[in-house]
Amino acid sequence: MEILTVVVFLLNGELEYRKYEYLNNAKTVEQYIVNCDQFATELREKISYHTWNYKNKGPLSQGWYLKDDSGQIIATIC
Repeated sequence: MEILTVVVFLLNGELEYRKYEYLNNAKTVEQYIVNCDQFATELREKISYHTWNYKNKGPLSQGWYLKDDSGQIIATIC
């Protein structure tokens, strides 16, 4: 099992690091990176949504916001 860390900027201004386990059977470094990126993309699309205008705050507010309204995804770390 591998760990994907999702860095979340909470709406209260704090950072939170959420860890998700996944299976990565890659045999090369390149395939490991691709598999991790694919899992990160699938997870991001499952737990968040993208907007270019969060709560009418304009394009500077664009990003991936969690569906539970707790914050915004700012990074994934394999």
